[in-house]
Amino acid sequence: MSEKKQVFGYILNQFGVLASGHKNEKKVVEIRKFPTGHINKTYFIHISGDDDIFASDYVLQTLNSNVYISSEAVMHNIEVISERFDEEYIPQDGDMDIDIPQFLYVNDKNYLELAGECWRMYRYIPEAQDLSKTPFQIGFAYGRYIQKLNTGELELLQTVEGYHDFEAYHNRLLAVTKDNSFETIKAFRSKLGAIFTEDIPKRYIHGDAKADNVILRSDGICTILDLDTTMKHYVALDYGDMVRSVTSGIPEGEMLDAIRLATAGFANGLDGILTRQEIDSLFYGILWVTWELAVRYLTDCYTEERYFVNMTVEQCKERVQQLIEQSEKFSQIKEQIKLIIEAEFVKYTSGTAM
Repeated sequence: MSEKKQVFGYILNQFGVLASGHKNEKKVVEIRKFPTGHINKTYFIHISGDDDIFASDYVLQTLNSNVYISSEAVMHNIEVISERFDEEYIPQDGDMDIDIPQFLYVNDKNYLELAGECWRMYRYIPEAQDLSKTPFQIGFAYGRYIQKLNTGELELLQTVEGYHDFEAYHNRLLAVTKDNSFETIKAFRSKLGAIFTEDIPKRYIHGDAKADNVILRSDGICTILDLDTTMKHYVALDYGDMVRSVTSGIPEGEMLDAIRLATAGFANGLDGILTRQEIDSLFYGILWVTWELAVRYLTDCYTEERYFVNMTVEQCKERVQQLIEQSEKFSQIKEQIKLIIEAEFVKYTSGTAM
């Protein structure tokens, strides 16, 4: 047996997924690395036994210690979030439900420390084969995630230094390029400072609200993945990342329809918790996250210690161009997007909203 297989065997035994039962010996049938994801190493694990009734699939992942301040902080936050999701929730008539992965435990921890690495594991959640998730469902999932987390205070720890700090990303770009000629980025940084003032509250958000991080299960429930960057920040950032991702790669003529559906779902999931100032800031969240990603990819073009470790310099350059073009498209339809936001959120004006 190779050293790699021995390591995986030890890890799986520690998580208890190879434990035999009913005279059935379980064994690892398949281990393959997921091709997507630029931060953590993620593996698909298929385990079976003498009888297929005992077959099961898992996701095994090791956290990137170069990205996260502390693996323990990440997993502490996930445990806190899981406790919030364990609280009783009764969906209203016709309401959708959301869920998060349930991480396996080793003794009293939801992770395993091995040779300086943090490993974690949960059951694989397949995307429904007979259903197709819509921008509305993606928007609802992130809106309801925010609504659920903000029913009370959470003891969350910082997991990534300077995450969603546009000024910090801009300063790092200047440091690695020794060049202060990025005038467009500099001007946009000033504009963000004028829009996102102390009048806009910060709430618990997902922090990486991409369409790919929502799985629509066959039972109609949306499972939200990659909770590692859940933090207190502007809701506009989750809205912006969601809109950026659901419109990425689609024809321009379909952008407004996708944005309308995603916004309707987001507003529905939030259920009226946003203030007037937060609603007014939502459009600028789209530009913020799009330009922020462009700055981060641009920085990786000039440094060997890249954040997006699986991307080449050429791929980073191509991504920068794509993001700039996408930002320009959003700016061109700014007024239409603002009208969509207003029309959808006016339906949820009770409580603190508006």
